[in-house]
Amino acid sequence: MYKLIAMDLDDTLLNDSGTISERNKDAIRRAEAAGVKIIITSGRSYASTKQFIQELGLADLTISLNGAYIQDPRDDRLVGDFSIEKEITGKLLKAIEPYGIHVNFYNGEHVYCQEPTEHALYYSQLNRIEIDYVDSLWELSKKKPAGKLLLINNEGKLEAIRDLLREKFGDHLNFLFSKPFFLEIFDRSTSKGAALLKVAEMYGIKPEEIITVGDGENDLSMIKMAGIGAAVSNAKETVKQAADYITLSNNESGVAHLIEKFILGNTGDVGR
Repeated sequence: MYKLIAMDLDDTLLNDSGTISERNKDAIRRAEAAGVKIIITSGRSYASTKQFIQELGLADLTISLNGAYIQDPRDDRLVGDFSIEKEITGKLLKAIEPYGIHVNFYNGEHVYCQEPTEHALYYSQLNRIEIDYVDSLWELSKKKPAGKLLLINNEGKLEAIRDLLREKFGDHLNFLFSKPFFLEIFDRSTSKGAALLKVAEMYGIKPEEIITVGDGENDLSMIKMAGIGAAVSNAKETVKQAADYITLSNNESGVAHLIEKFILGNTGDVGR
C-alpha cells in the first residue's frame, strides 16, 4: 500500500550520537528491496546529507535545505531549486544585522559565514562539513541565491527575532525551528511537504501512498500531507499532536519500528 517513506535526519533517523542504528539500516534496506522509495528530507545542506545517503547506499531523490533543493544522489544533479530571491535575502540580512546573531548562508553544497564564531565551529563539527568564510554575506547575496538562512542563538532571543522578522517578511519567507537554537528561514513557497509532493509526482506516487516521519516544526508540512504522518516520541509536542502515529524515539530506532509495522508487516504497536 505504501510506496515511499520520507524521513528527517537529525533527531529522527539519526540518534543522539549522530549515527544511524543497525536496526534502522536493516529496515531501510529491507523496505528498499521491497520496492519502496526511500527519501531523505533534511534541513541540512546536501553536502552534509550526502554522507548518510552514501552510507545507506540510496539512489532515490533527496530533499535538502527544508525543500529548497531536490537532488539526484547518483550524479549530484540538481533537479529542483526553490531558493530565496536575491533581493529579499539582501534586505533580510540587513534587518538581522543589528541583532548580532550568527547567520549561515546556504548555496549549493556550500555553507557561508562571516566569522569563525563558536556557533560556526559548533555547526561545522555537528554536521561534519567545512564552512566557507566571506567578508560580507550581504555582498554574497548579490551574487548567489540562498537556499536558506539559519540563525543560531538561544531559543528566547530567536523567538523574539522571528516575530519581528515575520512582521516585515512574512509574505515572502517561512520561519521555523529545527532545533530550539536553530531558526530556519526559507522561501514562503518552500517546505519539505511541497518538495516531497514534487518528488512523489516525479515517481507517480500519490500522497496517500506516502509515510513520513520527523520531529521538528520544519517536518510538519510533510507529516500533514502524507497517508501516514508519523512523529518520533522525542518530537516536539506540536509535532506529535499533528501526527497520525507516534513511533519510538530516535534513540530506539523509531524509523525502523515504523517501517517494520507499516511496510514490512510486523506486529507490535507502541503508538496511536
